[in-house]
Amino acid sequence: MHFEPLQKDQLSRIAEVISDSFNTPQDKAELWIQRSGVEHWRVVKGASGEILGGLLRIPMGQWFGGRPVSMTGLAGVAISSFGRGQGVGQ
Repeated sequence: MHFEPLQKDQLSRIAEVISDSFNTPQDKAELWIQRSGVEHWRVVKGASGEILGGLLRIPMGQWFGGRPVSMTGLAGVAISSFGRGQGVGQ
């Protein structure tokens, strides 16, 4: 398995995974991906290149000692039904 940025030609497939994972229409999942920024999405691929899941990375920050420290939030972690039980979501 490997983790990589979402490519625009993969949008339909990851939207399908999100739709299945969250029981939401695929067109709504595609809209969410586009509105949140395709560049913030990552996919997990299996050994043969199939998309097993994905997630949204949200750039954030916290203040420590009066100084901002960058961090990343995660949302929309979705794993395909055939990717579950394999440690893909870890």
